[in-house]
Amino acid sequence: MSASAIRFLTRSQCDASCLHAIAQLERVKQDVAFLEEQRTILLQKYPEEWVAIFGGRVVSHDPQLPELLRALQRLSIDPRRTVVRFMSRRKRLHVL
Repeated sequence: MSASAIRFLTRSQCDASCLHAIAQLERVKQDVAFLEEQRTILLQKYPEEWVAIFGGRVVSHDPQLPELLRALQRLSIDPRRTVVRFMSRRKRLHVL
């Protein structure tokens, strides 16, 4: 089910897994908003580093993506449910 389709569902049309998925999408949306709002600060604090945002806060950062992913694993945080971005002023393309 696409994200646009989910927004038209009512709670009565959702089962528990559907409601959980909607809650997860909303949390990721809030984490992306946090990243955008804090981008300048994050660029100053973590230049040329990967940053992982979960639950409205930076949970890990590292210059190397594999190390960041290992840190998330140690914290029992699923990277697929985490906003991960490379903080750089230069334009780059990263495919995760």
